[in-house]
Amino acid sequence: MLIGERLTVGGGWNSLAAFIGGMLVVTFGILLSARRYSAARAADEDESAVADTIASAIATLSALLLAFVVVVVWEKYNAIRDTVANETGAIHNLMRETQRLPEPRRSQILGLLQSYTEQVRDNDWPILASTGKKPIDQVPLADATLDRLWRAVIVTDEPQDHTLNDAIVAELKELNVNRTHRFALARDGVTGPLWLLLILSSVATVALTIFRYRQLSRKHMPIFLFYAAFLGAMLWLVADSDDPFGGTQRIRADPFEYATRMIQAQRKPK
Repeated sequence: MLIGERLTVGGGWNSLAAFIGGMLVVTFGILLSARRYSAARAADEDESAVADTIASAIATLSALLLAFVVVVVWEKYNAIRDTVANETGAIHNLMRETQRLPEPRRSQILGLLQSYTEQVRDNDWPILASTGKKPIDQVPLADATLDRLWRAVIVTDEPQDHTLNDAIVAELKELNVNRTHRFALARDGVTGPLWLLLILSSVATVALTIFRYRQLSRKHMPIFLFYAAFLGAMLWLVADSDDPFGGTQRIRADPFEYATRMIQAQRKPK
């Protein structure tokens, strides 16, 4: 988390239209105001030089801030993808290690592992997708199944192969760590104050750039509107990447679907 409580604006194509449309409306209003008062502004060269310096500094700082946030949210997106890959990798390893267990323990653990994988696919993903709209306020079903899986591995009266059992416990720990990491990353993101700073700095950059021109004409309007649309698209990119389970580039539960099919195949009588 960057600072404070996360504020997820939410990704998706509707957000793209909202960001670009909002920047265009604000820019159009600034252009109208600038044209109205451009004739009344005195052509003071010193004043113009100061204004140019301030506008350039704010534009540079805004660009650096926007680039920094884009990199941060994209790194978070890639971290979640890696976490999902590691979690499903632990599931596959558990499935293979469990094949060496005697019955009925083998079937019991495989059954719980299948239930866990299905619940992650069917229950976790809708919860994670809604994280961008509201806080996570429900306990995922897979949490209880994971507890049962732990008890099935650790608590048993049957003779144990300690080397095999230690290998299964190690994979369970890996599964648990990556599950926790997945939810922690889903809650993390760009905070409200940072969103406010991003939006205000973008608007200020457009406004100061416009007011640097003392003789605005209609031919300038498409240029500034295109610039505003570009900034709006960049803000949307931040929002979309910051919503990895609900944005247009959403991470899907396909690896868990594949793991479920693999476990089902292992459980079929041979």
